Amino acid sequence: MKHKGFTLIELVIVIIVLGILAATAVPKFINIQSDARISTLKGAEGAILSANNLVYSKAVIQGIENSSGAVSTGGSSLTRLAPENSIDTVKGNIVMTAENLKKAMTTTLNLVNHTKDGGVLVSIDKNTMDEINDSQCYLLIQSDPTEGTLYFTEDFSGC
Repeated sequence: MKHKGFTLIELVIVIIVLGILAATAVPKFINIQSDARISTLKGAEGAILSANNLVYSKAVIQGIENSSGAVSTGGSSLTRLAPENSIDTVKGNIVMTAENLKKAMTTTLNLVNHTKDGGVLVSIDKNTMDEINDSQCYLLIQSDPTEGTLYFTEDFSGC
């Protein structure tokens, strides 16, 4: 007599093998999400540096690269980002506030002023300073109040 189909043992073995494959694939998928979050924040760091370079160039054109002042965005490539606005600068570099950064660049990331240490917190999916700090997945940008130099602090431990 011929039997068609699989035995119970064969089915159990297939289920065990699929379980083992799933157990090894899930951690790799989770790691990919973490890597994507970190890459997004590192990309934001590069975009912020580029925006700062554009603002610095505009400050040089306006002759205020060695002092504090507002860079006018009228009549420049920055006009589409900040029409009829100005961006506060120190020695040509952006004063790091969420408002200034939003005027200098377009982003879908969350920008929140860090009220305790100064600067701007950049987050992918959190909206308040406490949420961002607790997430341990953020970028903090600060500017020196006298020199205007930008400083980046990364915390990717919770990404």
